[in-house]
Amino acid sequence: INAEYMGPRLSDCLCPMAATTGVQRLLEAEKKAAEVINEAKKMRAMKMKEARTDAATEIGKFREKKQAQFDELIKNKDGQSDGAGADLEKQLQKDLSGMQQLFDSRKEVVAESLFKLIASA
Repeated sequence: INAEYMGPRLSDCLCPMAATTGVQRLLEAEKKAAEVINEAKKMRAMKMKEARTDAATEIGKFREKKQAQFDELIKNKDGQSDGAGADLEKQLQKDLSGMQQLFDSRKEVVAESLFKLIASA
């Protein structure tokens, strides 16, 4: 008989206890993997919600800034002739409408880009 290890014996593989232990280990590994995946999904959802909140905050700040600029222009133009103030107001409303349309058309793309940046970090 050779004293060197020759690998697993056939009798080791046929033992029902060894098979059960192997199956248990596989089930445990699968359960851990599912937990890791669920945790990653939760983190992804949380980061997406955070990105949307941050984007909404930035949009609000931008809107307030532009509204303040608009109000200041209107206030300064009120002293001038009515025609010039009305023309300015029409132009500003047109510009504001265009910016809103641009925002509406791109907000999903921007949100998705923010999400990809956050998810990759």
